Amino acid sequence: MRFLSSINCNIKDRLAIGYSKKSNALCLGKLSFINAKKDFNSQRLSMLNATQKQTVFTLKNSTCPVISSSEAGGSKYDKNVAFKKTYKTQILEHFNNKCHIDVIDGINFMTCGEKNKSYFLELSYSNENRIYKKYMIQVGNLCFDKLKKYYNNDELDSKWRTMYGSNRFGFDAQGYNILTDSKYDTEGFDYENWDKNGINKLTKTKYDIEGFDINKISKDGTDKDGWNPHLKKFVKKKIEKNTILWI
Repeated sequence: MRFLSSINCNIKDRLAIGYSKKSNALCLGKLSFINAKKDFNSQRLSMLNATQKQTVFTLKNSTCPVISSSEAGGSKYDKNVAFKKTYKTQILEHFNNKCHIDVIDGINFMTCGEKNKSYFLELSYSNENRIYKKYMIQVGNLCFDKLKKYYNNDELDSKWRTMYGSNRFGFDAQGYNILTDSKYDTEGFDYENWDKNGINKLTKTKYDIEGFDINKISKDGTDKDGWNPHLKKFVKKKIEKNTILWI
């Protein structure tokens, strides 16, 4: 916790990202996070004198395990820098306007979709009717709610920005449950949804939704790394669907 308070996040733009590989510290504006790892980074010239960057961070944090950032911008006074659409408009178009928007401290907090919700923070800047800078942050529901409270100036402790913060089931990033003072929740399941008998909470069987048991072995003997001891070779693994929105 002392390390978190020692990080000086002094970024002027509230949704701009800063990252230190040396300390694994992440800044979102003036807000600091620790135990962060940059998993993906892409930057390209989107137009004359402007850049566009997309970055994904994973954190040892139960509240904000993934933070995805998209930003594009150039000089406020360069008339060549003129984006056609804000991220807000692009998000609304992607979800056919099925979004609820709360504006807090000038930031658009967008909850989009019907059954499977997606959560975004969006902010753009314009000068002389030209959009010259724009930001989009995508996070999960828990992180989204904490960020809304932060920008609303609600009182929050700092644990939610570290691995010691717990999710809505009471688990922290180390798999400890603060509600039961054990590795199991109130229903007897651990952080990865297994009970003491190897039954999965989601499927009610000895196999999870991907077909693996508590020891990460599938019905045909293949482990999660793709190694099959019967065939004595690696077999093709199932590719997980990426739910991050790139626009």
